[in-house]
Amino acid sequence: MAITEKELKLLLEHDSFTKILNYAPKCPNPIRQTNYYFDTLDFRLDKAGITLRIRNEDGQWLLCLKIKSKSESRFISSLEIERQISNKEFEYFKSNPSEILGTIAEKKHDLKMIIDSSEICFLGYIQNERLKVRLFNEYTFELDHSFFPGGNESFELEVEGVNSELECEYILSELKGLGINYHINKKSKYKRFVEYISSNNNVSIALK
Repeated sequence: MAITEKELKLLLEHDSFTKILNYAPKCPNPIRQTNYYFDTLDFRLDKAGITLRIRNEDGQWLLCLKIKSKSESRFISSLEIERQISNKEFEYFKSNPSEILGTIAEKKHDLKMIIDSSEICFLGYIQNERLKVRLFNEYTFELDHSFFPGGNESFELEVEGVNSELECEYILSELKGLGINYHINKKSKYKRFVEYISSNNNVSIALK
C-alpha cells in the first residue's frame, strides 16, 4: 500500500516535551516502537532521501520504504510504501537484507539506479516511545522520545496532516502561545541515526 504522508516535525527540549504533556487533557499510554534500518554501508538510500525500515510496534511488524519529496515548505511530504510482515519474515530479512526490496518496491519507484539489492545490509536500530495527544483544533500531536546509538536521545513533536504553510503558521503560533520552545526539524529519524553512527566513523556502533 502506498500513501502520501505530510507532517510538521519539531525538535524539543525536555522541559517543552513535559509542558506539552501537562497541557494535554489526559496522558495516554506510550506506544513502544523499534525501528530497524537497512541501507548500503555508504548510506546511498539516505543520500537519496530514502528510508528503508522495519518497525515493530506492540508486536506488529511493518516494512516501509519512505521516499522524501523535495520541498521548501516547513512541513515534510513523503511517499510511504508499506507492507505488514510477520516476525518470521523480519528475522529472514534481517539475515537476508538483499531480499527486502523485491517484496516492497513498486515498478514506478525502481531503485536499481541508486543501489544494487545485494549491497543492502542491516545497520542497526533505534527505540522510540510515542505519545499521541490532543492540544488544539483537530490535529493529532505525536510526542516522541527516541533513543539512538551511542547513548544519544531526542524529544520530538510530529503533527500529521499538515497541508499548507498557513497551517504550519497557525500551529507554530499556538505552540508559542503555550510557551513551547521548538526547532523546526526537517531531518528524519533515520537521517539522525546515520549522523550518529557516522560521527563515530564506525557503522558497528549501531547495535545489532
